[in-house]
Amino acid sequence: MTVDDVLIRRTDGDAIYEGFSPRGNIIKTTAGAIALVLLVNLPIALWIRRRRGSRRRALFHVLMWNVLAVVSSVGFYAVQYSTGHYYPDVTAEMQRTEEQFRNMQGTVIMQAIKENYDEIAIEGVVRILALGTSQTWGCGASAPDRTMMHLLENQLNTAVPCRYEIINAAVSGTGSGYMYQSYLQLVRYHPDIVLVNLANNDPADDWFTVYLEKIVDLGATHGSTVVLVAEPNCLEHGERGLFAKYERMRLVAAERNVHFIDLHARMRQRYEEGFLWWDFVHPTDCGHRIAAEALFDGLQPILPPCQ
Repeated sequence: MTVDDVLIRRTDGDAIYEGFSPRGNIIKTTAGAIALVLLVNLPIALWIRRRRGSRRRALFHVLMWNVLAVVSSVGFYAVQYSTGHYYPDVTAEMQRTEEQFRNMQGTVIMQAIKENYDEIAIEGVVRILALGTSQTWGCGASAPDRTMMHLLENQLNTAVPCRYEIINAAVSGTGSGYMYQSYLQLVRYHPDIVLVNLANNDPADDWFTVYLEKIVDLGATHGSTVVLVAEPNCLEHGERGLFAKYERMRLVAAERNVHFIDLHARMRQRYEEGFLWWDFVHPTDCGHRIAAEALFDGLQPILPPCQ
């Protein structure tokens, strides 16, 4: 399930409107055009009757005019509906702005990790490092405590007789190359498990495979258990090459003998449980909760024994 338009009301009373397609305006325009046609029927009928003198002929001309107008309006709407964009076309300015935001967010997240975590975890605590994109960071959740990583940490600490902490190093708009570079900076935090949730922002090419292998090998070098996670998407509007990337992840996991969680498939199994997606990649609160529960189940085979 996806939405075309979002209206967010802030606590201070301000409203933020985000439109993802022109369809709402198209419907209003088409309805208005049909209403206008109906309103001018009477003067047209009177004019035709005055010119032609026949009530039946006047009625016939008005009827044909209405049919033509309605068919044209519906045709116009159908063309606009089928060609409407869910997101605006990407421009060079948008790419620069996104890169600036990504770099700024990455810097803020690295600084927060430095301030909030010691390089060596407290004795008895299982440390999980989460690498990913905006989805893993928590985009779409209504509050920080409703993101999938926060919920997963709570569930682990509630259901498993061990202590867990998750360092969320996910940065919006990033791919496998960026995550590898982030991991290089974060190995000093000695994570026991490294969750790598990705696919959406990477091309399905050999470089994707190369960086997956680099991440897995880096984890092996530093004694961490790497878990590759297929980043789930809503597929109402096409799979956009995701399955090819999932297959590359699956092959790397098999060749390197690491755990693979098909989070996409697990969420698809629970698709009817509620409103899961704001768009094709960002979950709602319900989606984040289901993702956390699916990750919890998927991690069970590789969780270390409690000390």
